Amino acid sequence: MIRLGELMMILELHRQGISITAIARRTGRDPKTVRKYIQRGVEAPAYGPRSAGRPSKLASIWTSCGSV
Repeated sequence: MIRLGELMMILELHRQGISITAIARRTGRDPKTVRKYIQRGVEAPAYGPRSAGRPSKLASIWTSCGSV
């Protein structure tokens, strides 16, 4: 995951006409990663719904005892 400040720096360097390989060297990222973030631009992250996960180990005990 890349931080917003680093993304803004990558986009600004690209806007200035600096090559992807030069940006990658400056930021320490792989050129494919730099290219991916340049193509995406600035966008809000899209988070999906959370999964319920597995039930608690004590769930069966709580249901058999009623309310505690």
